[in-house]
Amino acid sequence: MTADTLPSGQTTSFTCQNCGATTGAVALGTSIQCPFCGSEHVLAGADDPAIPKPEALIPFSFPDQQVETVYRQWLGEGFFRPKDVREKAVTNKMQAVFVPVWECRGTAESRWTATAGYDREERYTTTENGQSVEKTRTETDWRPARGQHQGSYDRELVSGSQGLPQDWLGRLGEFNWGQLVSYKPDYLFGREVEISSLDKTAALQQARSLVEAHERDACAAQVPGDRHRDLRVETEVTDLTGRLLYLPAWLAAFQYNGKQYRCVVNGQSGVVKGEAPVNKVKVVGVIVAVVVIIAIIALIVAVVS
Repeated sequence: MTADTLPSGQTTSFTCQNCGATTGAVALGTSIQCPFCGSEHVLAGADDPAIPKPEALIPFSFPDQQVETVYRQWLGEGFFRPKDVREKAVTNKMQAVFVPVWECRGTAESRWTATAGYDREERYTTTENGQSVEKTRTETDWRPARGQHQGSYDRELVSGSQGLPQDWLGRLGEFNWGQLVSYKPDYLFGREVEISSLDKTAALQQARSLVEAHERDACAAQVPGDRHRDLRVETEVTDLTGRLLYLPAWLAAFQYNGKQYRCVVNGQSGVVKGEAPVNKVKVVGVIVAVVVIIAIIALIVAVVS
């Protein structure tokens, strides 16, 4: 995949035919690869004025010269990693990418109903081996319950990235939001940026779903007793707003024994997360060892009894 040479400071976009992620970069007259899957099958396209524009970003602050080091260290870390993973991993160089993330905020008010369960111990008598024995069992008394909950959500993050979907946001780790700055194109020099696959309307819809899920958990925690069932929650989300942010990440896709994996490094903190191969022989060995230990303990208990 080759980027057309453009005047310095202008951007060009690229849509990966393999994973679907669209990235853009300030034109430096260089060639690039898709940072999310390593694919070279990418088509160049002109910038679309309808594409959502960021309002703020967190600059890269983790030293560029340390990224490859922490990446290679992570690649070989862990008891279950194959010993030859560093040598056999066909890897692409880490790429610095601004990942599009929608920062949404709003308030919510919920009303809930449920059936609350209160446990109690009950003693009873039964016959075992011809002998009358006394035992205890747990019985649950069920009673109706209701309540309400109010919540304020200042930073619900919705991924606008196809390369790093919603469940990957947590893998980037925490960010120091005090370093958030207003967006300026100058921050993009030498970096790439993925174009958001969500517009503001779609992002707010996802944020609403996240808030509703948080509210359901909060209401579940309010139900009295030892357990509950039939929880029903009605939530009204108000004052929902959002803005597009760019968050810094270093990305690498690599292959090991024909299978593709991914690594991400937080461009601010240097936290490394990703997917990596495991040594199946070691995994089986640990499982067998655990089973053997459990069997030995069970045998000892049986002999003592």
